[in-house]
Amino acid sequence: MAGLQQTNSEKILLSWVRQNTRQYPQVNVVNFSSSWNDGL
Repeated sequence: MAGLQQTNSEKILLSWVRQNTRQYPQVNVVNFSSSWNDGL
């Protein structure tokens, strides 16, 4: 159950990040690893 809950939390957070970076066309956040390699 904890693993599933973490996955849902990550999806919610990723959705929030995508909404808040939508105004920057060069920013495409798709995950919490490679999307952050260049510091966003």
